[in-house]
Amino acid sequence: KIGSTGNKIILVGDSAGANLILAITQLAISKGIRIPDGLVCIYPSCYMAITSSPSRILSIIDTFLSCGFLYAARNAYFNIHQKNNEIFETKLSIRRPQSSIISEIEKEPVPIRNFFKNIDMDSRSYMYYQTEDEKIDSNIDNPDFKYFKWSDSEQLLYHDPSQDPLASPLLASPEVLKKFPSIRLLLADMDPLLDDGIEFAKKLSANNVDVKLDVVSDLPHGFLQLCSVTPESQVASEIVVSRLNEILCKI
Repeated sequence: KIGSTGNKIILVGDSAGANLILAITQLAISKGIRIPDGLVCIYPSCYMAITSSPSRILSIIDTFLSCGFLYAARNAYFNIHQKNNEIFETKLSIRRPQSSIISEIEKEPVPIRNFFKNIDMDSRSYMYYQTEDEKIDSNIDNPDFKYFKWSDSEQLLYHDPSQDPLASPLLASPEVLKKFPSIRLLLADMDPLLDDGIEFAKKLSANNVDVKLDVVSDLPHGFLQLCSVTPESQVASEIVVSRLNEILCKI
């Protein structure tokens, strides 16, 4: 009735939809049922916790996908209502900085295109992301986190749903990740979720998964919605089609 034999199943999603197909794949693996033959994820949400990765920090000045909107979308995703969110809103407390923030900024900024040329899939993960064995406040020792402190009492009172691997695929165990099918990731260099996607690709590669990562330049999160407006978005959408065809020919 649906016009398909189901011999080949490829899941495609963007943003929260990409997060959904990553969760479906994890559930299929954990329940021992058939997993998809391939995945195509466009600017996926891979880490739902609040973190200060460089791309997230850039969202403070992002007019398209602002830090405040990300926060509101996260609460809606987890069905966190205002009355249950009072503890969370006071979870971060500012400490007096021990050194000037301005003094820590490099005088010569590194061009973003040069940064992407140096991405190493085998390099260690940045400390902006915790592992499944780390405690919630394990990143406090990192210099990048020295301006924030988590209260122990608030940790006990508030359970962070973002620590579930189904919500944050970046936290999935190696035993699950190594069973992932071929996957193609397409990210945008102006997306607050960029760093999360790169870290997820590196983790998949470390577990011998067939993964390919494309980073398109000068485009924001949700660029597929702009295909009729900008030629850059149209080119990016053609990359999605080519990666989908690549997986179809592979399976």
